[in-house]
Amino acid sequence: MDPLSATAKGRIGEYLAASVIEQQGWNCLFCPAEGFDLVATYNDRFLRVQVKATMSPDRARNSYRFTCSTGSKNKRLLLPTSADIIALVAINIRRVYFMPVKNLKSIAIRKNIHDFTETVEADTWYESVIQVISKKWIKQCPSDPLDS
Repeated sequence: MDPLSATAKGRIGEYLAASVIEQQGWNCLFCPAEGFDLVATYNDRFLRVQVKATMSPDRARNSYRFTCSTGSKNKRLLLPTSADIIALVAINIRRVYFMPVKNLKSIAIRKNIHDFTETVEADTWYESVIQVISKKWIKQCPSDPLDS
């Protein structure tokens, strides 16, 4: 039996995701709002981050399962109007996989345990930021949006 409540698991996931974002050179603020948990800032730019955490993988499927939705009773797919990036946290190995919310196709997603490599956090954060900012800020920033 798992002694941690869903709230405790969520909070652990938020702290892990925030620490990883900070390691990437961004500032991170806790901002529990409808659709996102964290705000990542870099200079005058910001990204809304929704965190989803799980304790351990489904060994039979060799994957972690995440529910990427909003709403407690009526589950709705998380949309880019609510958050920019989703952080998928594997608590047991303390690793975070980031992806743009616009890439979500269904409420329940699985990530293979082998996707959570040593470099997954830096790699997926960078890729997600580039995908999000290319749409969100490219018109405002003739140069690299991260060089300001």
